[in-house]
Amino acid sequence: MNSKSWSGTALILGATMATMAAAGMAKPGPAATKTTLPTWTPDSQLEQQLGINTKMYDFAIHPPEGWTLIHQPIRENGKLEHQFLWVGPKQNNVSPGMFLWTVPMSKKERARYTADMALKHLMTQLKGIVSMVSPTITRSKTQRGIIGGDQFSRVYFKFPYPRINNTVHGFLYTGYHGSRAITFAAFDVEPGWTDTGAMCEASVLTFHKA
Repeated sequence: MNSKSWSGTALILGATMATMAAAGMAKPGPAATKTTLPTWTPDSQLEQQLGINTKMYDFAIHPPEGWTLIHQPIRENGKLEHQFLWVGPKQNNVSPGMFLWTVPMSKKERARYTADMALKHLMTQLKGIVSMVSPTITRSKTQRGIIGGDQFSRVYFKFPYPRINNTVHGFLYTGYHGSRAITFAAFDVEPGWTDTGAMCEASVLTFHKA
């Protein structure tokens, strides 16, 4: 496997998705009643394997223990948007998985989005990126739930990556706290995705008001 090919593509995916997540999603639209949605919580055993509380603005999560944190501000239309990027440990000579958390700095109201609309927007953009390296991408149905008192939508996706003869797996979470858009994403190749997906999702589900 050409690990450098995957590493470069993963970095492009991460940077681009962070930029997309911040663009035009600052103001939430009408949402489903929270009481009708399930509350998502992390698996108790996985939660014990997470790291220390990490804060961004008024929010915090527990990222995967042992992952390397890269603080990478992204500029979108002249505005500085905030992203945390964690890189997992390299295993079996395969480049590591990646975990992103994005919260726009600006509270200025822009387009009115629901979590579902934001997720649809991100998936459309993701398909455009993936089309450059893969002939197809498949996704799950959109799921909705409550994390830390706020409504989120999520989707799982995968696509073949012929250049490295492997399959890339990932997930997207979108939600709002007031006018703040919250976006999480994770992706990795096989077989690393089994652990990456579980640990990163457990981290997402620790999202709370700091």
